[in-house]
Amino acid sequence: VSGVTTCVTDCGEGYFKHTATDSSLKTCQSCSGENAGLTPAAAGVAGCAACTYDSAKVTCTKCETGKYLKSDGTCADSCTANTEFVKNDPTNGNKCVSCSDNNNGGIADCAECSLLPYKWNLNYSHRLLCAADRVSPTIE
Repeated sequence: VSGVTTCVTDCGEGYFKHTATDSSLKTCQSCSGENAGLTPAAAGVAGCAACTYDSAKVTCTKCETGKYLKSDGTCADSCTANTEFVKNDPTNGNKCVSCSDNNNGGIADCAECSLLPYKWNLNYSHRLLCAADRVSPTIE
C-alpha cells in the first residue's frame, strides 16, 4: 500500500497480497498497476478497483467508477453494443453482461440484444429485447 512501510494483514481494496517466489518478500500490489519486476509476475488490470490474486494471475472483480467489468476480466469505458448490456451496481461495480447470460438478466440463447425503456407503476426501468423477438423481465 502506498506510503505504508509496516506489515499489514489486509492490503485493502485496490490492492492484493503478493509473495515473492522465494517467500523472502511479501508486499501489497495495486490491482491496476503494471507491477513490473515481480516474481512471480502479477500485472494488474488497467482501471481495476478491486481484485484477487492466485499466485498466477490478477483477476479484476470491480472496476473504477465510470468503467465496466467485461467478461474477459478487463475494464472498459462501455459495453459492446448488441452483444452485451450494462448492469449497474454501485456497490459491487458495474458490469457488462452477455445478452445470453440468463443468470444476470440476459435471455438464454440470445446472441444480439438491446435495452428498452420500461414503465411499471410509475417506475422506470429497462427490459432486454432479444433480436429473436424475446423480452426479458425488468432489469434494474
